[in-house]
Amino acid sequence: MTQRGFGIAAAIDPDFVEPLAMAAEAAGYATFWTNDTPGAEGLAVLGKVARVTSRIRLGVGVIPLDRRSPADIVAAVEADGVPVDRLILGVGSGGRHTGSLELVRDGLEELQQLTACKTAVGALGPKMIELSGRSDAVLLNWMTAAWVESAAAELRAAGGTEIISYVRTALPESRALLKKEAARYTAVPAYGRHFDRMGVAAFDTSAFGDADAIQAKLATFDGVLDETVVRSIVGESTLAANLALLEAAAPR
Repeated sequence: MTQRGFGIAAAIDPDFVEPLAMAAEAAGYATFWTNDTPGAEGLAVLGKVARVTSRIRLGVGVIPLDRRSPADIVAAVEADGVPVDRLILGVGSGGRHTGSLELVRDGLEELQQLTACKTAVGALGPKMIELSGRSDAVLLNWMTAAWVESAAAELRAAGGTEIISYVRTALPESRALLKKEAARYTAVPAYGRHFDRMGVAAFDTSAFGDADAIQAKLATFDGVLDETVVRSIVGESTLAANLALLEAAAPR
C-alpha cells in the first residue's frame, strides 16, 4: 500500500511549522518532510515538528554532503532534538558534479556508522538510484509514475529499499508559483536532461488543480511508490492556504 507524506520548504514561516505538523499527523500522513537549504536547516524544522507530534515519521530530503559532513549532520540531529527512531535522514551530492557518487557512497557509509536512524539517498539518474540500494530509502523528485516504475525496477525487485518521491502539488490559485518552480528546475542542466528523457515538461509531473484533480494525479503513483510526498506549493504565504492544500491532498 502506498503511503502519503507531506513536505514543506524549510524556509516556510516558522509559525506555520507546528500547526501544519499537527494537522498532517491528524490527517493520516505517514511522514512530515522538509528540505535543507542555506539559512533554513531541515533538522531544526523537524525538531519543532517532533515536539508537537508523536507518531508521524520525520524526513529531511535532502541534506547536501558537499556542504555538511556526516559528523556535523549527526551532531545537528542530537542538538535539534530529532528522535532517531522516527527520522529518515536524506542526503545527496548537492552541487558536486565530479565525484558525486563517491561523495554520497562514502557519506552514507559514515552516517550508517554514526547513527541508527534510517537513511535515504536523493537520486535522479540511474547510477545514484542504484547506489540508493545501500540505504533504507531512495528519494526521487519530479518523476512521472511510468518513469518511476522503470527507473526503480531493480530496487523494487531487490526489496529492502523504500521508494519515495516528491510530487509538487498546488491548488489552482498557486499555479503561477508552481510554473515558476517548474521553470527553475528545468533551467538546471541535469534536470533539463531528465525532463527530456521522460518526454514531459516539469509542470506535467505535478499534481495540480482542485482537490479531486490532485487526488487523481496522486493516485497514479499508488502501487508504484512506497510513499508519495505531497511537496506543498502555496502561492499565498498564510497558514490557511497551507492547511487548505494539506487537506485537499490528504490520504483518503
